[in-house]
Formats: sequence, C-alpha cells, structure tokens
Amino acid sequence: MGYFIEKEFLFVFVTPLYLILSGIIIFLKKKKGEKIDSFREFVKFGFGVYIIALIGVTLFPIRIGYGKQAITMINMGINYIPFKSIIYDIRQIGIGSFSVRFQIKLLIMNVLGNFILLIPIGFLTPILWEKVNSLKDIVIVGFLVSLSIELLQLLENFLSIGFLRVVDVDDLILNVLGAVFGYMAYKLAKLIVTKYKIKTCI
Repeated sequence: MGYFIEKEFLFVFVTPLYLILSGIIIFLKKKKGEKIDSFREFVKFGFGVYIIALIGVTLFPIRIGYGKQAITMINMGINYIPFKSIIYDIRQIGIGSFSVRFQIKLLIMNVLGNFILLIPIGFLTPILWEKVNSLKDIVIVGFLVSLSIELLQLLENFLSIGFLRVVDVDDLILNVLGAVFGYMAYKLAKLIVTKYKIKTCI
C-alpha cells in the first residue's frame, strides 16, 4: 500500500507560502526605503506561481510506498529520436477502439500542451532578467528548463515515485519552440509599448 502527493498540494500549501514570503520581502524593502516597482513585483509573483504550476503539471503526482517498476518498462519510456513519437501517434489514428476524433484531439492536446508549456519562460524571462534578452539566450534557457524536466521525469521513473512518463525529445523540441514563441510575443509587446509610450518595465 502507498499514497500519492497530488499537484494540488503545491497550490494549496506552497503557493500561499510563496505569497506570504513575497509580501514579507516587499515589506522589508519598503522598510529599508527601497523603491518598489509594482509592475515588476507583480511579474515576479506571476512567474513564481507559474514555476509552481509547471512543477505540479510535469512532476506530480508523486507515488510514495509503491513497488518498483521494471527497468525494461523504464527503457520503453525513453524516446531520443526527433518526431518519432508524433509520427507514431499520427499513424495510430484510426487504429484501435478509440474514435478517430478522440485520437486527433489527444494528439493536438499533446502537441499544443508541450508547445504552450514554456511560453511564459520566453515572455517573462527578458522582463525579469535584462541580460537574458536575445533569441539565443531564450533558446538556451528553454532547453535547460525542458531538459531538467525530462531528466527529473526519468529519475522519477527510475525511483518508481511517479507515473511512468515517456522521456521524449519531441517534448523538448516543442518546449523550446514554445519558449521562442513566448520571446517573440515579448518582442512584439515591447514594440507596441515603445510605439504607444505605455508606461511599463517591458
């Protein structure tokens, strides 16, 4: 017998704790007479909540007290050939007991989900860290974040503390493309802000 630590744990306990700590830090800054940038603090808080949600979506639930999974099953959960999983899923449409509509919906959700996952990284990182402000920088950051997620999922598989997840190079590619899209959205937003002289910190 065992139990699961669900992602809701992060939202119920960790997020409020993060909110409290953020409030304390702002209070201490004000007490020291430091100027508080409300927009920047809001973005920082949003980024922190996003990171908590990212961890919850990609690494939870965590299994505690369950038996080990076979190493052969773990090996089956690794794909290092680009686009192999996507092509396989496309070829499976119309095969099996599931409807074609359901299979197409599942494929789109998987592709879009991995694409959307790191869009906030590409958009928010240049706002919070001015030195990380080029396409190359965002590709590197997106790659490192995505690779970290995949390696942690692989570790979860090896330790049998998570559901068996496919550690997939396709996910990494889609994640990085999403981060690049987020960066392009940031550049567009910055252009609009500059053109219309909107007062923000973008």
